[in-house]
Amino acid sequence: MPNHTPGPWENVGESGNDAEAYVIEGPERTIAWTCDTYDEDKEAGTVTDVDMANANLICAAPDLLEACEQALSVHENPRLFMDDIDWEGLRKAVLLAREGRNG
Repeated sequence: MPNHTPGPWENVGESGNDAEAYVIEGPERTIAWTCDTYDEDKEAGTVTDVDMANANLICAAPDLLEACEQALSVHENPRLFMDDIDWEGLRKAVLLAREGRNG
């Protein structure tokens, strides 16, 4: 599997372009632009809470992947136990997905 752009990924703000809501940047490159998917939002140029939630989820992807891989490695190793999972890291990744890096 190819490597992804390393995190952290940041929501750097509204793009200012038609039908685009937020720009997601990694340390090396632009990762994504979220877009207004509802016609009434596109026409009004409105950036919604849904747009922000989508941007937060995209920004959290590297953290979520790392937390899931760590938990999966514990599950797959018979010498490790649930206490070996980085629960705090997992909580932080989920909070990041829900509220954003500045949440």
